Amino acid sequence: MVTGVCTEYCFDETGSKIIYYGNGKVALFYCTDRKTNIEVMKSEATWIYTIVKMIHDIDKQQINFLVDLHNTHAVQVNKELMEFYHEIMQAGMSNIKKVSVVGDVFQCSVLRILSTSIPKYQNNIHFFLNYKKAKMWLKWI
Repeated sequence: MVTGVCTEYCFDETGSKIIYYGNGKVALFYCTDRKTNIEVMKSEATWIYTIVKMIHDIDKQQINFLVDLHNTHAVQVNKELMEFYHEIMQAGMSNIKKVSVVGDVFQCSVLRILSTSIPKYQNNIHFFLNYKKAKMWLKWI
């Protein structure tokens, strides 16, 4: 269960939010859509990495990360962006204990491909269709 005071960060260009609940609990509400250009998507990925690293450095513990993809719509990811995301994920996973991704099959497909390309962390990333199961796997509830 998540209680108490939380800190919210917002990426203005897309509306994506990161909420830090304390005790290593972080949620990303990802809002990129098909109209978002590649440079903004790269900036957003760098922003996510920077915020998560900052939280890790302050909290001094591995992060249990909930990623909500329900507000993403028909995001197009080309090879250049996929390679950039791969680099960001590879660098950022050292700060993360577990990742629960919530969304439908189409929304999760890019992250699923990326997670399989980083075998070291493959078992740390799970995909769910609903919040309750995602939060249970992270031991938030």
